[in-house]
Amino acid sequence: MEEFLIDCISVKSESDFWNTYLQSVKPQGAYLFGRNLDAPWDALSGGGPGCPESTGKCSLRFLHSHKLKVIRDGNFFNSLVKIQADLETEGYNDISIAFE
Repeated sequence: MEEFLIDCISVKSESDFWNTYLQSVKPQGAYLFGRNLDAPWDALSGGGPGCPESTGKCSLRFLHSHKLKVIRDGNFFNSLVKIQADLETEGYNDISIAFE
């Protein structure tokens, strides 16, 4: 399983987060990635722009994720956690997400 580490230690805004995500994952089609909370669902559930390039199952580990809890009064982080839960509920088992 390929693992992508996204270190959020320097993230102070949504823009910082998306830049960090794209720099860490280095997906094909990054220039088409929407940089909004619909974009990760589209990427991870359907293989759209921003989806990690992997030959099989992969893991996204968001390090220092506590830094995301201050963006939009915690709603940004909560939305990412919902995406994680929705991927699991919908049976997208090829991609796992962890917040550390």
